Amino acid sequence: MDVNKPLATRVAALWSLRPDYNSEDSNNPKSKQRLSFKLPTDLSIREHVMNRLANQPLVVRISDAEEVKKQAREDRLFAGLVMNPWLLGDAESKLLGEGLRDQDAAVRCAVVQSFLREPQERWSRDQEAFLQLKPLFGDPDEVVRLTLIRSLSQAHLHCLANKAKYNTAANHVPQFIAGALDKQPKASGIIDYAVVDAGIVVLPFSVLDAAGASSIIIQTATRALAMMHTPEVVSGLIERLGKATDPALREGILSALCRLHFHEGEWKGDSWGTRPDTRGPYYQPEAWSETPKIAAALKDALAKASPEEAAFLVKEMNRNRIQSSDALERILVLAKQDAKVIPDAVAQLATAETISADAIPLLITAANSKELDPQSAAATLANTLTAIAKTDSAEAWTAALNALITLDAQQGSGKEQEAGRTAFLNAPKLENVHQAFETEATKIGTPTAVWAEAALLSLAARKTGSPEAREMSQKALDAGWTDAKRRVQIINAAVKTKSHVVDDKILAATTDSDAQVAKAAQNAVKSLKLVAKGEDKSPKIGTLKPEEALAAVLKTKGDIAIGEQVFTKATCIACHTTKESEAQKGPYLGNIAQTYKRPELSQNILDPNKTIAQGFASEVVTLNDGTQQMGFITLESADNVKLRNVAAQEFTFAVKDIKSRQKLPISIMPPGLMTNFTVHEFASLLTYLESLAKK
Repeated sequence: MDVNKPLATRVAALWSLRPDYNSEDSNNPKSKQRLSFKLPTDLSIREHVMNRLANQPLVVRISDAEEVKKQAREDRLFAGLVMNPWLLGDAESKLLGEGLRDQDAAVRCAVVQSFLREPQERWSRDQEAFLQLKPLFGDPDEVVRLTLIRSLSQAHLHCLANKAKYNTAANHVPQFIAGALDKQPKASGIIDYAVVDAGIVVLPFSVLDAAGASSIIIQTATRALAMMHTPEVVSGLIERLGKATDPALREGILSALCRLHFHEGEWKGDSWGTRPDTRGPYYQPEAWSETPKIAAALKDALAKASPEEAAFLVKEMNRNRIQSSDALERILVLAKQDAKVIPDAVAQLATAETISADAIPLLITAANSKELDPQSAAATLANTLTAIAKTDSAEAWTAALNALITLDAQQGSGKEQEAGRTAFLNAPKLENVHQAFETEATKIGTPTAVWAEAALLSLAARKTGSPEAREMSQKALDAGWTDAKRRVQIINAAVKTKSHVVDDKILAATTDSDAQVAKAAQNAVKSLKLVAKGEDKSPKIGTLKPEEALAAVLKTKGDIAIGEQVFTKATCIACHTTKESEAQKGPYLGNIAQTYKRPELSQNILDPNKTIAQGFASEVVTLNDGTQQMGFITLESADNVKLRNVAAQEFTFAVKDIKSRQKLPISIMPPGLMTNFTVHEFASLLTYLESLAKK
């Protein structure tokens, strides 16, 4: 091969080579017309040669066996020799060893692939050759390890297909795979998929059942099985769970069963909406034929489990979104006995639809705790706030203020902080305990007082819910504004939560006679990007015809900062989210400008019924007891229907308890939201939404 030619040209020529067959005996490989093919010494082409040979063998012309052996040893490259064991016979093992030690990882991969191309023939002819693969079990290159395990997996599949002839190989290859897995530096998802890719159940079970299986083998085998949704796998796991005594093996089996509890549902175009649910392990978890069997096995295991195993199992069930009253009851008991279990208990409570009175003391303890594990503290506090948001306990809500303070202090926990704050400030039940916040806000100078002010600001801004709670919260803020120290506290709370309820007062306070108030107000104006009124002379949307308003808005340049304020003032925040860390409500608007251009977006805001976002057609579910819920269907199976309302609350109804379901022909979003805003403010809202898609 001419080394002066461009590499691309030489590679193309290499792949153009095809073996010629002798028509006299096409079934005999020795009768093939051998191509003249000199083994290259150029390092740049070696990887491509091996890849070419691994995909389709070339037969090398051998005029002098000793010369070929010498050349192969010098080049550390085996070309068709490794692919065709009948050429070199006993010398192959030595040549193979050289190639498997090649300094180029790509060459090592190609040699492995070519060597395992016909594993059953090789095993029956030269079992010692397989032993030369062992050094690669701990190869520093993960791709080489992946290639080896995947090739061994496929070799096992070939042997099983011809087990009558290659029974010995079929029994021994799993031992090699177990050895390879055991040498992995750590459990790897990539390696797991290599085992799964073999497409057979026998392999991971064979590896798992090997005597003295290490933790790496157990993790890889059980994680591979967890991706195989078949009755055979489920039955095999449950059978082994009943016999297993090793804690690591039991945890691996339980974890696999939890993942197999659901499978990925078929997407029919009416779910996911504008933001898929990425909590995992499935976008759309649905029950399948083996779900009842798995649920029964998990329930039985939970009843018999030790405290340590029960805590692990509940955590796995929560991670896989398996709701169980038995699991919740067991974890609550364990949490009362062992504080280390509190994070798992709180995580389970965060997903529960209702919080029992027995769980309130645990939530208060978690909210007030200063000794949480630093690695999980942020998540535990966010889950605590999510759970408290479902209660009516004034004591729990007061403790939530401490949780918010502790959560604020967690470094690098922006997502958890956002989730905790959102759960607290947007909770429908916040209005039920407004008096507790009114009292707490009077404790001027304390950290909890600032968050109490934030709660009052959130309640005062609401357009729905209890009018009494809204009015009382606003009165408490007005009364507090008369005190200079309270003014500073309220301003700081508005900045902390980006509230625009008191924008006018903050603007006026920039010249307050109290220096501290004036300084706080000036900082707030910058932080909240407030603009003094009187500068906007554009007409209000309500004074224009729809087509006039649309034309005027499209001609007007908006301001992002003003648009963000309008987003809050128009209560868009009540039904929509703009960050992935926020609990899902109605359509996600973080990337809405990528779906709708400015004209369509403005028209849909003016007339919400024109286009209803996919997956957000509103339904009214009426139960047999007469109660109703309105929202979006987020999950539907043969037994249950899950609904999420605009307050981000999720409800699960048994199909047998549903009397009727009515799909609403109109959007849940009311018309006229922009009526009292100016053309410039509406244009600014559009500009703000467009800016979100660019982040």
